Amino acid sequence: SRSSRGVLGGIVGGIAGIGVALMLARSDSRIRTRAQAEAIFGLRSQVAIPDTKERHHGVVVVPERHEPLSDAYRTLRSVVGFVEGGAAHAQGRVPTILIVSAASGDGKTSVASNLAAAFVETGQRTVAVNTDFRRPALSARILDADPARPGFSVEDLLTLSIRDLLTPTAIDGLVVFDLQGLRASPGDLARITAARIPELASVGASTVVVDTSPVSATAEVLELVPLADVIVLVVRVNHTFIDAAHRTIDTIRALTAAHLLLVVVGEKRQRTDYYEYAARLKDTPRWSKKLKR
Repeated sequence: SRSSRGVLGGIVGGIAGIGVALMLARSDSRIRTRAQAEAIFGLRSQVAIPDTKERHHGVVVVPERHEPLSDAYRTLRSVVGFVEGGAAHAQGRVPTILIVSAASGDGKTSVASNLAAAFVETGQRTVAVNTDFRRPALSARILDADPARPGFSVEDLLTLSIRDLLTPTAIDGLVVFDLQGLRASPGDLARITAARIPELASVGASTVVVDTSPVSATAEVLELVPLADVIVLVVRVNHTFIDAAHRTIDTIRALTAAHLLLVVVGEKRQRTDYYEYAARLKDTPRWSKKLKR
């Protein structure tokens, strides 16, 4: 009968729909949730950077700003400091925090720039270091402008002090070390940068935050892993590929015994009773000597 055919058609359509849904679920190649990221990396995500409707291209961690996004970076700063525990300073070194991700667009540069600014708020002289010379963005993010081309060459680096290579920023207590614009391969620039990072202790740096190239796509980051005291692994939900995430954590674990922290970016915020407040720090430390540009 017509009604029987209608019922049968509905059943068949429902089964087909379920089958399509299952196939899509099995073929889904991106990380979709915080729990899924934690399972893949084998790490508990202590910090989630919330998804916001606004697009933020600069540093959001500033003294007068306190809301879920900027305070998430402050929370990350506290977690990193707790995990590192002062071990580097006890050994006469500056703690080096490496920010890595599986691929581009995961949010590592935003994490690096805002984490550096968050450390400054606690009175630490901080150096933000760029080592992603394929798609450099750290300097532009912090300076809020495209960086000027260096007034020196790769050959000149042999005679220049580390102080000569640092660029002041509008954030008192934060400087940038970025060799972007020099005529050399990305790999060579990353290696040169890595070799100069230990010298940052000589200019009074308290903390070094390093933005890197994607682990699953480039080899440059591997030069930096041995320098890290803490490695922050950045994942963006609905963007990071599962296979790339697996390759990233396998590579990192094979190369280092450094502390690993997982940060999940883009998680939708639940409505909470979070309130905004204002607190301005009176002073942040100045660098002891004027930096040359």
